[in-house]
Amino acid sequence: MRCSARQWPPRLWCARCGGDDFGSAEIDGLGIVHTFTVVHRGFDAWFSTRVPYGIVVADLGGGIRLTGNYLGDDLEQLRCGLAVRAQYETGDGRTYLGWSPAGAAWPAPG
Repeated sequence: MRCSARQWPPRLWCARCGGDDFGSAEIDGLGIVHTFTVVHRGFDAWFSTRVPYGIVVADLGGGIRLTGNYLGDDLEQLRCGLAVRAQYETGDGRTYLGWSPAGAAWPAPG
């Protein structure tokens, strides 16, 4: 029997009820910046061309928080409480989760 708790990252047992019967759930990709940092030194060639850049922990509700790069155009806008939308970016054959201000234009698929 499922208790309907949402949890991330995946675990063998439910943190609420101890059960092991899980399902999946879609999320809408909207969140609120819970915390962030601005990085001024790139330790990887892909990141070093982007400094300074922001890293965001976004709260998606229900106990789910995900970390990703801040993809907004203005680091001065980055703050706790900012509404953000999930967005993926690809570089050097890698795909990264990022967060854009929710008011920013959503990119066309493809």
